[in-house]
Amino acid sequence: MIDPFEDVATPDEADLGELAKQVVRHGELSDQVNELEAQLKVLSKELKRLEEEVIPDLLSAAGTQEFTTNSGLKVKLEQKVYASLPKDDLKRTAALTAVRSAGGESIIKNTLTAQFGKGEGQRAIAAQKALSDLDVAALLKEDIHHSTYAAWINERMKNGDPVDLDALGAYLRRFAKIERK
Repeated sequence: MIDPFEDVATPDEADLGELAKQVVRHGELSDQVNELEAQLKVLSKELKRLEEEVIPDLLSAAGTQEFTTNSGLKVKLEQKVYASLPKDDLKRTAALTAVRSAGGESIIKNTLTAQFGKGEGQRAIAAQKALSDLDVAALLKEDIHHSTYAAWINERMKNGDPVDLDALGAYLRRFAKIERK
């Protein structure tokens, strides 16, 4: 067996001193990174609060959707739908039923999964050809991609169609979009 340390010389004091110095520097940098990440988390939370609560509320109180500051910052009140099918089976079924009832069948993706035992490769191939003729337990999963779902809900809202966001597992996020001129 080859020993990777066989030809390694014993380090001298200068080498160990430099090693210790770099290890200490690494520790200092690691501490700084952790501190900055903690600060970033706090600042991001405050920024989100300003964008989603404080500034939209102030715009609403002022009776306007847009505003430009003297320094050239332009703020505009926007809203966006976020949606994903609920994880809970009953709520998921209710949401899919609501989508179908509203004419949204075309946005529902269907995935059919069948399980075969070991050594049943030929049966799996046959199932691809005629799954309905075989006695194979299959699982049908229906899903809607979150961006397709949100776009569909947005379209219904734009058209003035009734939309129960809670039943659909969706929510409306109101936020201030701020840009420099």
